[in-house]
Amino acid sequence: MSTGWSRRSLRELRGNSSIRRLARLFLLARVFFLLLCVVTLGGLAWFVMEPIERARVQTAALTRAGQAFRWAERLRFDRDPLAPALRARTRFAFVTAGLAAVNLAVFVALSLEGGPGTDPAVMLRWGATFGPATSSGEWWRLLTASFVHSSLLHLVVNLAAQTTVGFVLERLLGHVTFAAVYVASAILGAIASLSMSPVTVESGAAPAIFGLYGLLLASWTWGRVQHSTSTIRLRTISRLAPAAALFVAYHSMDSAPATAASQVALMTGIACGIGLARCASVRTPGPRSVATTLAITATLAIASAVPLRGIVDIRPEVGRVVALEQRLASTYQSAVDQFVKGRVDRKALVEVIERKVLPELQDTRKRLQTFTRVPPEHQQMLVATETYLRLRDEGWRLRAVALRQSSSAKLREADKLEHASLVAFAAIPRGS
Repeated sequence: MSTGWSRRSLRELRGNSSIRRLARLFLLARVFFLLLCVVTLGGLAWFVMEPIERARVQTAALTRAGQAFRWAERLRFDRDPLAPALRARTRFAFVTAGLAAVNLAVFVALSLEGGPGTDPAVMLRWGATFGPATSSGEWWRLLTASFVHSSLLHLVVNLAAQTTVGFVLERLLGHVTFAAVYVASAILGAIASLSMSPVTVESGAAPAIFGLYGLLLASWTWGRVQHSTSTIRLRTISRLAPAAALFVAYHSMDSAPATAASQVALMTGIACGIGLARCASVRTPGPRSVATTLAITATLAIASAVPLRGIVDIRPEVGRVVALEQRLASTYQSAVDQFVKGRVDRKALVEVIERKVLPELQDTRKRLQTFTRVPPEHQQMLVATETYLRLRDEGWRLRAVALRQSSSAKLREADKLEHASLVAFAAIPRGS
C-alpha cells in the first residue's frame, strides 16, 4: 500500500510541476506580448510625432533616466565603505553633473536643428572637430567635440560611463583634478584622431571618458601599493563595471582613428593618475601638482598639434575643377558651332582658347599648387587632378597652334592629348 501511495504522490507532484511550468510560460508570454505592444505603440507614436515633439520627449526621457540613475547611484554607493570618506572629502560632484548637463543641452539643440548625426555641417556648427577647420585656427574644437554626440544611444552610453566613474573620482581627487584630467584626455585624444584622419568629422566624449578610466586604474593601483583603505577599492570598481563594460563594448566598434584617440586618452589618464593620485588616500592633490600636470599635457598637446597646422580639404577645389571642365568645353563647343555655320573663322577659335580657356586653366593650376598640407587620403585625388590639368593645358595650347597653322597633324596630336586628359579627368576620385 505504501508503495502505491508513493507512486500516486509522485505522479501528482509531477503533474503539479508541469502545471507550474505552464503557468510560468503563460505569464512570460503575457509579459512579452505586453512589452511588444508597448514597443509597437511607442514606435508608431514616435513615427507620427513632429521633430519638436520628439525633442521634447527625448528631453523628458533623459531627465527621468538621469533622476532614476542618480537614485540608483545613491543606493549603490551608500553601501560602499568608501562612500562616507568620499562625502567627507568632496560632498558634491559639481563638475560631473555640469558635464552631463552640457552634453544633454547640446544634444537637445542638435535634435531641434535637424537631428544629430544626419548632417556633418550641423555637427561642425556645434563644435565637432574637422582637420581643415580645427588646424586653421579653430583649436577650441579639440575640446568642444567631446560635447557633441551623433545619436541618442551614443549619448546615453557615454553619460552612463561618465557619471558613474565621475561621481567617485571627482569626490576622491577633487573638482580641479577631475576637470584637468578630463580636459587633457579629451584634447590629446582629439589630436590623435585628427592626425590619423584629418578630413573626417569626429565627435563624442569617449576619449575623455577613457582618460577617466585611466585615472581610475592609477588610483586603484596606488591604493593597492600603499595598502590604503581610503582610496579606490576592488569593490568600488566592481560596482562601476556594468557601465564600463557597456561603454567599452559600444566603442569597440569605433573606427581606427576613434580607437587610437581612446587609447591615447587612456594612457593620458594613467599618466596623470600616476602623478596626481599618489596622495589620494590622504587628501586631494594640491594646486602645484595639478598645475604641473596641466603644463606637461599642454606642452604635449602643442607639440602634437603644431605639425597639423594648415590642413586643407581639396574636395571643394576638385569640385570646381569638374565644373570648370564642363564650362570650358561648353564655351569652346559654342564657338565651334559658330565656326561650322560660317559665322566665325579659325582666328576666333584661337582667341577663345587663348583668352578664355587657357587663363582659367592656369589660374586653377596655380591655386592647386598652393595646397601644401593635403592629407594622405586625398593625395591620389590631388595627383589625378594635377595630371588632368597639365594634360588639358598642353592639349589646348597645341590645338591653338594647330588652328593658327591649319595643321591637321597637330590637330590629331591635340585630340590625343585631349583624350588622355579626359581619361585622367575620369580617374579623379569624387567621394572622400
